[in-house]
Amino acid sequence: MTGMGIHQKLFRPLLLRAMLLPALVLILLTAGLLWQIHRLQTLNRVVDHSDEVIAAAYSAEELLVERESAYRGFLLTANPLLLEPARRASQRLPQALDKLQSLAADTPLEAQKVLEIRRLAAEWQQFSEQVMELKQNRGDYLQLESKGHGNFVLDSLREQFRTLIAMETSLKAERESLARYETRQSLWVGIGSALVLGALLLFYSRKLLLQLSDNYREALAGAYQKNQELQESRQRYATTLRSIGDAVIATDDRGSIAFMNPVSERLTGWRMEDAFGRPLKDVYRVVRDDTAEPADDIVSQVLRTGAYAEMATPSLLVTTDGRRIPTDGSAAPIRTEQGKITGVVLVYRDVSEHRRQVEERVLLLQQIDLLLQSADQVIYAVDASGTCFLVNRAAAEMMGYPREE
Repeated sequence: MTGMGIHQKLFRPLLLRAMLLPALVLILLTAGLLWQIHRLQTLNRVVDHSDEVIAAAYSAEELLVERESAYRGFLLTANPLLLEPARRASQRLPQALDKLQSLAADTPLEAQKVLEIRRLAAEWQQFSEQVMELKQNRGDYLQLESKGHGNFVLDSLREQFRTLIAMETSLKAERESLARYETRQSLWVGIGSALVLGALLLFYSRKLLLQLSDNYREALAGAYQKNQELQESRQRYATTLRSIGDAVIATDDRGSIAFMNPVSERLTGWRMEDAFGRPLKDVYRVVRDDTAEPADDIVSQVLRTGAYAEMATPSLLVTTDGRRIPTDGSAAPIRTEQGKITGVVLVYRDVSEHRRQVEERVLLLQQIDLLLQSADQVIYAVDASGTCFLVNRAAAEMMGYPREE
């Protein structure tokens, strides 16, 4: 398995786990913290509920005291103005007792106490109204008052209120103690959970990081080996290109020069160090032989079409010192394994000698033809198939045919 293969199959999952694990631990700690906060809020609400019950009990008792005060004052002064406070207290008392009963409903024993308070409050209210009516109508209210029934009912009411408040106060103390205990427990549980999860996270993260490190080193080793192989391949490629007799120029995908072999350096007059990175047209300047106009950019054509192309002939390469060298060649795209064009390789050669030989050959043939035509003897030649391919003027006249026929 290559280093790159290991990188794709192991490195990414390991890295993903290394990233997700801290997030998972953080989510667990957050969930635990939110649960503890919710529980503490619930306990605080329970403590607040006890305060509400105690406050409701004091409020109801205060209304009874207010009515009792108005009752006693009316009996002493017979002032009818004192009937109004008693009436207001009587109107507000049912609502206060309803609220107290609703708050105490979650504790059965307290709920029974509230029912008893209701009964006693109704009984005392009935008794006090009867006494005040006798007082207002100048009846014998003292006889009814002297029996002590009203005081007995009031004392029972006070005792019921004291018992109810004491019960709720004791319950509040228990709830506060439980809340403090739960707070301390939540703190220690939170610290312990953080330490345990942190230790597990540290252990597992260290294990993952070691695996990542080993995998990364293996991937780097594979990449280094591939790079070495690539460098060796490039060296062989460059050595091969330098050793061939034709001139070679390689460009990148933008048409800038990436390589020149010594033959190309000699023909263009440019050194590889100076030409590297320059546009091809700055180094390889070609003009048409017949018009001296700049020739088509063959590299741009290959980059545009992605196909092999040959140079337009005849063409002249303009060197740095102004010389013009007849050249011939072709260009082809350089592709990756996926078919992407990464550059162009241009192979060309100096055809000056070939052109000189062609010109000498043409001149020689012209001289031979002139010599044959000036001879008075009949001269002609035939090939193996008996076809005449050479005839001079004297032979044509003798046979009676034009020389061209």
